[in-house]
Amino acid sequence: MNIKIKSKDSFTFKELYDLTKSPESIKLTKLKGQDLDIDSFILYDDGAADKVTEILSIKTVQGEIVGTNSPSFIRDFTDIITLCKESGAAYPTKIKISTSISKSGREYARCVYIA
Repeated sequence: MNIKIKSKDSFTFKELYDLTKSPESIKLTKLKGQDLDIDSFILYDDGAADKVTEILSIKTVQGEIVGTNSPSFIRDFTDIITLCKESGAAYPTKIKISTSISKSGREYARCVYIA
């Protein structure tokens, strides 16, 4: 596992386990249209050297873990993080799980900054 971005400098073992390995993680697609109140997050690469997958895992204020490997959602989220860093703003505390439709008619996940 290669951690690329994280919301805080250090995590406890339990926090890292929940964010990266817990089988109780909720798939992002099940929460379409909902807002997430963010407690912490981690973006990491997972898998073997021949098949690496980028995964974004978010812990909500309510204690739920939401995970995704959606490239569009991850790109939106990392763009928000980059803008926060560049403007000196705090990391997002609330986002919305939105969707868009591709030219081929396929629905895909998007991330919208709220606060």
